[in-house]
Amino acid sequence: MKLDEFKDNLTVYGADLNKWPDAVRPAAENLLETSVDAQDAFSDATTLDMLINPGLTHPPQNLADKISHKIIKK
Repeated sequence: MKLDEFKDNLTVYGADLNKWPDAVRPAAENLLETSVDAQDAFSDATTLDMLINPGLTHPPQNLADKISHKIIKK
């Protein structure tokens, strides 16, 4: 998956990867593991999701691991 496609899917489905179609989810997860730009976009989408839905009391599953992975890579 390319970054532009990943960002388009973030716009459509949001930062909860469980809501993404099964056909694209594995590629999105792989991109999140390898791309700092994808991690940044995911972080921004997570923040937006939490602002749009104030009832969301916890971040999406594995977000802490993804952020830690990003920090370690920098």
